[in-house]
Amino acid sequence: MESNQFSIFITDSLMRYLVKSLPNRTSRFEAFQYLVSRQITKLEADYYGGRDIPFLAKVCDLSKRWRWSRNTVFSFLKTLEEEDVLEVKQCTDGTLIRVLNIIPSYQKMSAEQ
Repeated sequence: MESNQFSIFITDSLMRYLVKSLPNRTSRFEAFQYLVSRQITKLEADYYGGRDIPFLAKVCDLSKRWRWSRNTVFSFLKTLEEEDVLEVKQCTDGTLIRVLNIIPSYQKMSAEQ
């Protein structure tokens, strides 16, 4: 499978939300891009089931990476979950995150045929 070849469906309201940036911090779009890239890594590791496998993240690590407060990270994840873009579950080791609506290029091509 070619790397980074996928489609993802997002709403217009989500696009408007993502383009708003926080000063001197990672933008919402860049943060979303990071979450998608983590899910794509799962997809590439497990060709058929990777988009259904959540990845583990720690809010404190995301907070440091993005230079956001923990509350901002929680709010961001909650907003994306409400937009039906993410599935988020708390567990003892951190937060399980699964990006929804990712269609790998191999599935898109087969659907068009």
